[in-house]
Amino acid sequence: MFALWIFINDDFSFLATFVFLENESIAFKKVGLISMFKMYKFKEDIYPTTFIIAGFIFLILPYLYYNNLTVFLAIIGIILRILVPIHQHYHSHLSTFKSSSLNSLYDYILSVSGGSLTSMWKAHHGLGHHVDYLDQKNDVEGNLRFGVNIPFRRLVFTVFGSNLSLLDSFKILNKYNSKYSKQLKIKMWIQLFILIFTYLILFSINWKLTLLIVYIPNFFLKAAVFWFSYGQHDNLPITSIYDSSTTKVSLNQILLNVGLHTAHHEKPGMHWSLLPQRTNTIKNLIHPVCLRM
Repeated sequence: MFALWIFINDDFSFLATFVFLENESIAFKKVGLISMFKMYKFKEDIYPTTFIIAGFIFLILPYLYYNNLTVFLAIIGIILRILVPIHQHYHSHLSTFKSSSLNSLYDYILSVSGGSLTSMWKAHHGLGHHVDYLDQKNDVEGNLRFGVNIPFRRLVFTVFGSNLSLLDSFKILNKYNSKYSKQLKIKMWIQLFILIFTYLILFSINWKLTLLIVYIPNFFLKAAVFWFSYGQHDNLPITSIYDSSTTKVSLNQILLNVGLHTAHHEKPGMHWSLLPQRTNTIKNLIHPVCLRM
């Protein structure tokens, strides 16, 4: 069986690789397992990527072989895709794989599985939120951006923040006049084109199925990012790194330590598996109001 991979490297060159899969053998399996471990910068990423790639495969299956089983698996895959925005967030700070080509391929899997672009995360979250989070009114992910004393502020923040995120990302990149921001803008246009093209193909094959297992779940996954992000900075002093983000201890092993937000803001490029250790190191610096169960 042949497979063809085509994706974009970080330097925007295209790579096409033919992979010939021969009959399985014990030796082939061992080599493949060793190679898989070597692909990752941190072996802990095997857990989220396995679930996310499985969810992506389940998503694609009914378009290739449409029957009750594949549709059922695609629906199960939606649950697996819950990890997509969490891991894409970390992936935007610190790429998952050693190979830029594998990172580009993973960017595509994440975008189709969650509806957001990794390049958008880098612009909106990295160059926007992490720079301006102490200024809640000017931060693109700031809780007070759309008003202070307004009804349903969290809902307003979620709806408008999510739907404006792509436009905000381009505005942020336009504000910077650096080589990195220009390259990131090009990459964002390319990733956006590929995602839209993928959506169009899926809708043309089966628009009802695409609404059910792709578009609607992705809409809520994107919204969930803003809904839960709101809680990570709400009702806090927000005067320094150590009093502006919550540190929540529950469910972190399952959700990639996403609750340890103070340590993440202190060291955004730190791998998520190291955040518990960093949190213990700085726990005496964290404002008591930031500590949550």
